[in-house]
Amino acid sequence: MIIFLLACVPQIVQRRVSTFSKNSITQKIYKKMSSEKKQEKVLESRLLELEDELENERRRNHDSLKTAKKYERRVKESSLSNLDVKEQIACLAKEAEKLQNQAKKYQQCAEEQEKTANQYLKKYRKLQQELDEADERADLAENALLKIKAKSIRH
Repeated sequence: MIIFLLACVPQIVQRRVSTFSKNSITQKIYKKMSSEKKQEKVLESRLLELEDELENERRRNHDSLKTAKKYERRVKESSLSNLDVKEQIACLAKEAEKLQNQAKKYQQCAEEQEKTANQYLKKYRKLQQELDEADERADLAENALLKIKAKSIRH
């Protein structure tokens, strides 16, 4: 019986080892599968997070592009407005220059008129003085004539 037992022991050990191995392998497989499922769930949740982040970034990018286009339009409008203002300033500068030239002509004309007026005033004063002198001489001559008549009447 001992021999029989000894002969059976390796078979029993082999069965137990094989059963143990099968159970251990099965457990390892289950553990591996459950850890892979957990890992898969973690990766899926991370994938969803990344997809949400991507969508948010796309929205932000779209909003940024929209804002950039709006500001580009404003810059173009400002540039065009700036050009219009510059053209208006140039036009006003030309008009101002024309008016300055015209004002210079009027000033020259006024100076010439003033010179002419001064000349006429000098002539007028000279003629007035000559007239006053002539009146004075006429008065003297009239007085002298009256004296001569008075003397001739008395004699």
